[in-house]
Amino acid sequence: MKATYGFRATMTAFPGRGDELAALLLTATRGVDPRAQALLTELAPLVTGEPRYQDEVPVGGKLNVGGLS
Repeated sequence: MKATYGFRATMTAFPGRGDELAALLLTATRGVDPRAQALLTELAPLVTGEPRYQDEVPVGGKLNVGGLS
C-alpha cells in the first residue's frame, strides 16, 4: 500500500492527564464526521497550550520525514 498523506500533531497534556489523553487519541476515527468532532470535544479539556501540526506528503508513495525516506 502506498502512503498518500501523513499528519502529525504534538499536544501537551495537563499534568496527570497524559494517560487519559493518549487513551482518547487511540480511539480516533478518520475523517471529519460527528464522531471526530465528539472526540475533539473530549480532548479539549485535557490539552494545554497550542498544538503543533505537521503535514507529511509522500513523494512517489514513500514518506520523507526530515530527509529520511
